[in-house]
Amino acid sequence: MQFMQLSPLQKLFTQIHWALPGIFTGVELSCSVAFLLAVTVEVFDSSNGGVGWYMDFHKQTSEYAHIYAGVLLTGLIGWALNSLMHFARGAVLFWERGANQRLDIVRRGIAAIMPRRKIGFQLASKIGDERLRDLITVDDVSTHLTSAFRDWKLELMYLGPPYYWPEDTKGLAQATCVQRDIRIIAPFGAEGRRPVLVAQSWLDQATFSEPGRAALHAGGLTLGQIVRGVESGLALTTDRVDACISEKLGLAFGTNGAVETVQRVRMLYRGTKRVGVVYEYVPVLLGDTQVFAS
Repeated sequence: MQFMQLSPLQKLFTQIHWALPGIFTGVELSCSVAFLLAVTVEVFDSSNGGVGWYMDFHKQTSEYAHIYAGVLLTGLIGWALNSLMHFARGAVLFWERGANQRLDIVRRGIAAIMPRRKIGFQLASKIGDERLRDLITVDDVSTHLTSAFRDWKLELMYLGPPYYWPEDTKGLAQATCVQRDIRIIAPFGAEGRRPVLVAQSWLDQATFSEPGRAALHAGGLTLGQIVRGVESGLALTTDRVDACISEKLGLAFGTNGAVETVQRVRMLYRGTKRVGVVYEYVPVLLGDTQVFAS
């Protein structure tokens, strides 16, 4: 701290500021341990009375209702102590409140800029067709589909409890989360109609209104159309864009074998709360032919 050239009072304040989180963590742990040890001592030393003595006394007389009452009281006191320390920590360490929210806002702001740059310099050359390339860059996918392909169709491939949980879904409410897999079929090249986009979504449907949930289950609208036309207060943001090679995606795109795609990861927010994750895949084509992974 010498290079900071602080006065003794400023140095003391800074050291206390740095030490307080560790101090509170130690106090929280020691309170729990001290209470459990106190109850244990009361069991073996009846002269002090207390909850431990109360349970031990009624154990000797086989009054089990009183024993369970003592156990319940022990749990309630422990919960109250823990809640009190948590409240005290939040009141004293005020700078910790909202820290995660501020970091999330910064991360989302950076993510909104970086994926486009990454696509422009690293991944755009992989997607030769401009219409497909725009699918992974525009915010309003459904409007672009109508403009670029006109006669496109949404196919609902799966809707139900998630059959796998990617790392990005950590933090979503698993009890109310639903997975929704779709693909977009559009006229393309000599093959006539083919899948041009596959999307997987993990959504906390408890945060949707009744019309929004009905639209999700009906399968006629993209998530973007639901967010903009049915639900209010929801926002889709781009988190990142990556290259992706998958054999399962080959089946979704109507081919056999592992295929090469470009993946966009998007987050769904209601206010500052993340309520959904969306994976969008666009195929890498050579002319009209799917590129297979070597």
